[in-house]
Amino acid sequence: MNRSINRFQLATRVALAIALVFHFAFATGDLGAQQPDAERPTIVTLGDSITKAVRPGVTESQTFASLLGKEHGQKVVNVGIGGERTDQALKRLEKEVIALRPRFVLIMYGTNDSYIDQGKTDSRLSIAAYQQNLTDLTGKLLLEGIEPILMTPPPLASSFPVNGIGEHPNVSLQKFVEACRQVAVENALPLIDHFKHWSEAEASGTDLRSWTTDGCHPNPAGQAEVAKLALKTLRALWTPNTELVPLQIQLETVLKREDPEDPALWFHPRLATGNDNQIVMTVQKHLGRSDHFSGLSTMQTHDEGKHWDGPTAHAGLDWVTEPGGVNIAVADVTPGFHRPTNRFLANGAQVRYSEDGRQLDDQKRSHQTAYAVRQASGEWTSWKRLEMPEDEQFDFARSACAQWIVEDDGSLLLPFYIRSGNAGPFATTIVRCDFDGETIRYREHGEVLRLDVKRGLYEPSIVKYQGRYFLTMRNDLHAYVTVSEDGLNYRQIKAWTFDDGSDLGSYNTQAHWLDAGKGLFLVYTRRGANNDHVMRHRAPLFIAQVDPDHLHLIRSTEKVVVPERGATLGNFGVARINALESWVTVGEGNVNEQAKQRGADGSLFLARVKTLPTEPVVFTAMGCGPYSPAAEQALKKYIELENEDSSSRFLVHCGDIVTGKVKDWPEAQYESVAELLTTGNHLPTFIVPGDNEWNDQVDPDRHWGYWTNHFLKFDERWPLPAGTAEVQRQTVRPENFAFLMHHVLFVGINKVGGKVHDREEWEKRLEQNGEWVSQQLATYRNEVHSAVIFAQASASSPIGAFQESLVRAAREFEKPILYLHADGHQWINEPGKYAANITRVQLDVVNESFPPVQVQVTGDPHQPFVFDRRLDKPTWQLSEK
Repeated sequence: MNRSINRFQLATRVALAIALVFHFAFATGDLGAQQPDAERPTIVTLGDSITKAVRPGVTESQTFASLLGKEHGQKVVNVGIGGERTDQALKRLEKEVIALRPRFVLIMYGTNDSYIDQGKTDSRLSIAAYQQNLTDLTGKLLLEGIEPILMTPPPLASSFPVNGIGEHPNVSLQKFVEACRQVAVENALPLIDHFKHWSEAEASGTDLRSWTTDGCHPNPAGQAEVAKLALKTLRALWTPNTELVPLQIQLETVLKREDPEDPALWFHPRLATGNDNQIVMTVQKHLGRSDHFSGLSTMQTHDEGKHWDGPTAHAGLDWVTEPGGVNIAVADVTPGFHRPTNRFLANGAQVRYSEDGRQLDDQKRSHQTAYAVRQASGEWTSWKRLEMPEDEQFDFARSACAQWIVEDDGSLLLPFYIRSGNAGPFATTIVRCDFDGETIRYREHGEVLRLDVKRGLYEPSIVKYQGRYFLTMRNDLHAYVTVSEDGLNYRQIKAWTFDDGSDLGSYNTQAHWLDAGKGLFLVYTRRGANNDHVMRHRAPLFIAQVDPDHLHLIRSTEKVVVPERGATLGNFGVARINALESWVTVGEGNVNEQAKQRGADGSLFLARVKTLPTEPVVFTAMGCGPYSPAAEQALKKYIELENEDSSSRFLVHCGDIVTGKVKDWPEAQYESVAELLTTGNHLPTFIVPGDNEWNDQVDPDRHWGYWTNHFLKFDERWPLPAGTAEVQRQTVRPENFAFLMHHVLFVGINKVGGKVHDREEWEKRLEQNGEWVSQQLATYRNEVHSAVIFAQASASSPIGAFQESLVRAAREFEKPILYLHADGHQWINEPGKYAANITRVQLDVVNESFPPVQVQVTGDPHQPFVFDRRLDKPTWQLSEK
């Protein structure tokens, strides 16, 4: 084996000319990321006749599935079938549900499964069968990256006829409901408990016959109850709780090959950080043949990578040659630091090579896990084998290419992929070991996760983040993820997806975690990035933030860590350096002639991934009101609640501060509403004009004067909102404003409905509105991830070309736009209304029944705006008090 490094040039902090610094951007990844199918539903509702819902007395538009779609502007497909049980649902799951590729599936069964027919003594299915069927249904969906949501069925009315054994059907149904709840708990699944909600309503005096057509099937009122409860859970799922963490990425070359003809490449670079700024990197040479590696060498830096020592070969980490020419090596190594003993450890796969570099299975337990320890002197011990139990499932037992954890008690959590013998699919388990500074000893292992597809689940990596354990696993067709509370026992595995439900596209390659403190990230490769020429699509190397609650990647955060130059980048490492910085290390592989033509030269890269601060923007919007004394009192209370809650950055009123039934409002009413919006209000408040207070009045000029006296530059009564440097005003129309806040552009315009009191004025104003919006979108396109436009009326108009101007500007802007207006007095949420990237939302009238709406601008282009109408929050329901 050639120990020399004279064919490689050590380069410290040599930045690649093609990519010095990648700044985090909120735009969608620009390398051909798979886009969601516009025809794919967001939600599928799966169940029996209660889910199907359409029946005499209930139209399709009155079903809870239809109501869910209307409320949030999502596409919902209802595949409920009357009389169906869970065993029957399993038979059609693939063709009628999974084939639709939804993000969520609402599953509600139990009424038919639990029923005891006349002449029978047992329910149609046993509780055990029902419970297993639900487990299988949810498990199959998770394997496809689809999030299941379990729902318990509503109870039957007390007047419903008895079953075959003379009992009310609810007696049996309740046992099945408990089983459904248990499946949800055991598998960490969302649960919508209609049985509990309806039972509590009945206990409070509601006759369930008033919610059903026949004591069983919900009528329109019952459908509304089902939808209302489901919306609480769906709103939580649709509302991202993950604070987006922006990244800055700086790429450097650590080693560069001098001789392009040398087939050997430095490979598997991985890091560990110790005390006193010690950072150790383990590397080994790929010797040309598939999975044929040299002994292990190390590099070291004491100044955070400004200078590196090595690579240095160590006798104890070299091959061991047996009689007959068999070489024993340790490959796929991941180092770590054991703080309780102040020791660096290196763990990897024990491999037996023939003289020509083939991996051998010539002995029982040829494939095991080995480790070495760096002593206080800086020298490494020889490799030792980690002795596993005699159980045959550990005949093949590797912890390799795997991130691992040192627990607070000093124990190690090592991810293993295992199998009986040397053939068959791999399974994954976590092994807890003890380490005393010299020897690693097996203590216990967790549940074994299996997927008998191709080579199974292998090369797992684990991270502990915010008290939970996250595990990612490789499979030949997909990448999978799961989570645990104790590190040993995990929920059902789920295929990695983006947050829009589309498959990540990562397969047959390892992935690793990056803990950025305030955010958890995954580093991975995937298809769909104009990279079909790269073996197994193993370049470029991507990073994206993980939503730890929903176990998917937030597509808008995806960035390239290491660009593709024709070579593979699949064998890499990730290490946290400090609270604000992590490093990704990788060596180019498969540097063939085609790769060389694309720029690959066998370099070993280090990407510094640094976190920068950001956060979603939350504000509150209202419009059309107050129109009555009761509404005025409600508005006063809402202002009080907004200031108590303080989660909104600012308030905005989208016009029509007075009812249009009065055509000559005195100026005192304008002053009164301004006082309502100001008194006790510490939140900056913006307002745009409405037609009721201006052009629909008997004297538009006089009433415009009233409006400007009390509302022009209304926001200047407060300090600027946090995160805002200035509020700009349009010179020719000072009521039009714009400001930036945390990568969001906000624009207010004088776009009213009502009477065209002066055609020339209307045409000019609409033209100026279009110019103002276009100017703002063009000016700040590269500084923001989203835009919000406030207006009183919709974008359409009987005269002028404002809508056309808006559409042109939106198409050039490309990023998500919310067009938020009042005027219609009824909630409307229409994604893609004027252009593909515009969501049009019409607000409710503000009164004691409809509180102001809280809006979250998330930074996620596939879920850019989240709305909380607060209709299900008792504090905000003043009409019930």
